[in-house]
Amino acid sequence: MNLNICEEEVLKHFQQTHKHRLYKIGDVTAIMDFGNKRKNQEDSLLITNHKEISNKQLLLVADGIGGEPNGDLASNIAAIETFHWFQRLKKDILTSSQKIQAEIEPFLFYLHEIVGQKSHWGSTTLVAAIINEENIFIFNVGDSRAYIFDGTLKQVTKDHSYVQTLYDYGKIKNIDDMRFHKRSNIINNWLGGVVPNINYHFYELDKKNIQKLFLCSDGVSDCISHDEFEKIIMASDNICEDIVSHVLTYDSEITHPNYYPHYNKKIPAGKDNVSLIYKELKKK
Repeated sequence: MNLNICEEEVLKHFQQTHKHRLYKIGDVTAIMDFGNKRKNQEDSLLITNHKEISNKQLLLVADGIGGEPNGDLASNIAAIETFHWFQRLKKDILTSSQKIQAEIEPFLFYLHEIVGQKSHWGSTTLVAAIINEENIFIFNVGDSRAYIFDGTLKQVTKDHSYVQTLYDYGKIKNIDDMRFHKRSNIINNWLGGVVPNINYHFYELDKKNIQKLFLCSDGVSDCISHDEFEKIIMASDNICEDIVSHVLTYDSEITHPNYYPHYNKKIPAGKDNVSLIYKELKKK
């Protein structure tokens, strides 16, 4: 099997050795960076095409959970296991929403167990997209996210997190303010660790009107507002690079100071590892 550079570095456990890594593979651009505060990389990302079935692609971002042991190993194992799972899938499964969901659920429970065992109880989030000719299947565990752009930027995935629950119940009024809450780091679903069960979200999207697809760790989504993300998409010729540059350069400041003391007034640029995948689906 001929491997692209991203696949090769994932399978050989090389990906976490780079302070900054840029991949350009076909119509996909991806960037990983340590960020400005971390001294290691706990994220993993994967760009892979099915080796036997043309026009079937998997994109993935996994974010090893900080504060827990072996987050880098946990995210890498999640990427490796998902790579092998995807390559084994048959065409009739890859194109059917019902059949792919029937495969995803037992796979994620297996992944939860194997990540925990092989990483010595490390844990990770995960967001992945399977891209077909006419549709996109997206699934996520934790707070790594998927976005689409169809003229406006839309968040596809819903976080498994404490602040998402606060937003759902109206305790946080503005969705962009979730990232400023002092407990925004608390997630309630992940792969690995010692959690007895997991939940996941699944989404099916029609590709017809989607121009761009993004997958990212919370090191991106915590450090850029929805509006700034959208502005860069609409103005830039180097979208992935410019989003990451913004995340690493500009602090975020809350626009609702009355939320204090439960909120941080400022989020420092590059406060976490940064991982972003950008796929161009339609030209401007």
